[in-house]
Amino acid sequence: MKHLYIGAACCLATAAMLAAAAAPTQWTPLAFIALLPLISRDRDRARTRFLFGWASGFLTQCFSYYWIFYTIRDFQGAPPWLAALGAFAFLAYQGLDLALWLCFYPAAARRLSKPDQPHSRALAEAVCAAVGLFALQRWLFPAIFPWHYGNLLNGAPLLMKAGALWGVHGLSFWLVFLQVWLWKLPLRGAGRHAAWATLGLAAVVLGAGILCHRTPQTDVWRVGVVQPNMIPWAKRGRIPVEDRVRAHLEPTLSFKERGVDLVVWPETAMSFVMTRSDHYQRQLRYLAKELNAPIVTGTLGFEEPRRFFNEIWMITPDDQPAQVYRKQKLVLFSERLPWILSWIKRFDSALGGFTAGTGTPVFEWRERRFIPMVCFEALLSDYVRRYEGHAILNLTNDAWFGETKASALHLMMIQARTTERGIPLIRATNSGISCWINSDGTVHQPSPLYTAQADIYEVPIPRTPSANLLWLGDLLIAATCLTACLWLRFGANKTAGVPAQITKGPA
Repeated sequence: MKHLYIGAACCLATAAMLAAAAAPTQWTPLAFIALLPLISRDRDRARTRFLFGWASGFLTQCFSYYWIFYTIRDFQGAPPWLAALGAFAFLAYQGLDLALWLCFYPAAARRLSKPDQPHSRALAEAVCAAVGLFALQRWLFPAIFPWHYGNLLNGAPLLMKAGALWGVHGLSFWLVFLQVWLWKLPLRGAGRHAAWATLGLAAVVLGAGILCHRTPQTDVWRVGVVQPNMIPWAKRGRIPVEDRVRAHLEPTLSFKERGVDLVVWPETAMSFVMTRSDHYQRQLRYLAKELNAPIVTGTLGFEEPRRFFNEIWMITPDDQPAQVYRKQKLVLFSERLPWILSWIKRFDSALGGFTAGTGTPVFEWRERRFIPMVCFEALLSDYVRRYEGHAILNLTNDAWFGETKASALHLMMIQARTTERGIPLIRATNSGISCWINSDGTVHQPSPLYTAQADIYEVPIPRTPSANLLWLGDLLIAATCLTACLWLRFGANKTAGVPAQITKGPA
């Protein structure tokens, strides 16, 4: 029973530190120790590790994603008992990442090392733990609202600059590696020197990443962002289309006297199929000419047979055809459903009603290339890094969650896109948090939640896109793992027959 209580306390400690290191508190130093209580349980049996990891993951989700209950209850109109059941299922599913991680990395480490070689065992566990979380969060899990361990450094802009080389996934790798290595390393004799060498490695890793962060020459663009603060479900017919459009048009007209270079409206600002409305297309074209600036807006697209798209349009003042991007990464269980659950659409046609778009998401205006991203897409580092541009435009609704920490969490998860690419990000939301983020991840002019406002941001837009070095960071991580595995396989075993006092050093 004592073992169970200690394990439960470790699960709670990790969950509490992960939540506190994330937005809105962002106690960044906790990111360097948050996994240690859970790591201390990695000598338990596999089933026990899995349960402790799942408990920790579930609690982490409870502390950070409790707002799922309100979203299901208020947005879907579900009764409280059904909202509670749905939220529990979501939180349990999301928490599986830590369960899988804690279950499998100790087993993999045992295959790479021998129990009588503590230094090699510590290295094997550090490499397997780092690779395990890196792979899980990058390619497998969780798939609904992905969170990345490296994002916990967002509270320290200097450290976050290292994302220019490592990316958010690479930062996750090094944070986990350092925690496990220093925790497991025997601090006697040679181990003491290895610990100091590890701290030096951490400084080199972060320093190399920070040195790779470059800010090219920029020009200041005046970007008008409209935050209308409309209830999301009101866009679906409860408010007349004219009123929905007016909520965006009237604030935009206030930009005319002040002058803007670009205007950005939020996701589904025009919550109808734009290609079916020549009238509103002409209105937006006229507005763009009046402002002498492009209008970027979210809207809907449609193709037969009954295929709907979540779109972003850029309407320019030069009479050129609108530039259109269709959202490619759809939110699971909201915009798309797994085929095995497609029958749910019979009961709620709004679920899974979108089709993923294709093509290259880049808009062009005045020798600048803008990367449009709809809501959830900006969380996905590997998706955003495919495209080259001078700035990122993130249009989102973000009104489903109430006055909870959800909007702050969503914003925290996209900050790293600017340090990874060395370009700014302009964010337009329906109800907050609208803002712009410079190339070192610092948030500027964040809007309050659930407030209608129209702001002009003076954003330094690079004249040339910065170099993308994320491939080099991936290559260095792969080389590190390969070198460690080769040493564990061939180098460490050479000391197997050496007396313990020589291998470990003086007591």
